[in-house]
Amino acid sequence: MVGSMELSPFFVAHDFIWCYAGSSFSGCSMKVDRNGASITIDEETRLAIRKKLPFKFAVLFDVLFYTGCRISEGIQIRWIDIVENTIVLRKSNTKGKSSTREIPVPKSLVDDICKLPNEGAFVFSGRSGQGHIHRTTATYHLSYACECLGLKNQFSSHGYRRTALTRLHKNNVPLKVIMKISGHSSLGALQRYIDVDDSEIVAAVQKLW
Repeated sequence: MVGSMELSPFFVAHDFIWCYAGSSFSGCSMKVDRNGASITIDEETRLAIRKKLPFKFAVLFDVLFYTGCRISEGIQIRWIDIVENTIVLRKSNTKGKSSTREIPVPKSLVDDICKLPNEGAFVFSGRSGQGHIHRTTATYHLSYACECLGLKNQFSSHGYRRTALTRLHKNNVPLKVIMKISGHSSLGALQRYIDVDDSEIVAAVQKLW
């Protein structure tokens, strides 16, 4: 069941943000692991991982990708937080507990969410509807899927967040807008999430030639 409470839009440019967050960007490629951070992945790889996951966890990781949220935020989403085509990430569940974020998502994602069993207050409910699923359970399924695809110890749940924010940046979404989506309080913190391809470096310096 989808909540119907009325919320004022968090973003002025609602449709503008959705077209970036919900589009397919085939130009984003995998990166070599750096300093223990998860690689970012292209759309083909994301969908390949999805096919290896049980449906419930495939939807969870779709939520992480389309909202750019952390897994700790994703597993705590309640049914009342699904408002039409918007997912509400409540301040009490966010890192730092600084602000509530309202993220527009594709209708296809909401449709998949509605296919999940409504067993309790949480969208991703635990066993017998008790509480929400544990992040280690979700991580187990993702790790297995990645191992099947030769990505063992390369891609993690946080990689969905890094991939989403990197794709937004590559598509010229202003950093301040990305901050509103990610919930980062400073540009410095956000920039650590954004990958830069070697081809982008080459293209940038060529402008000086």
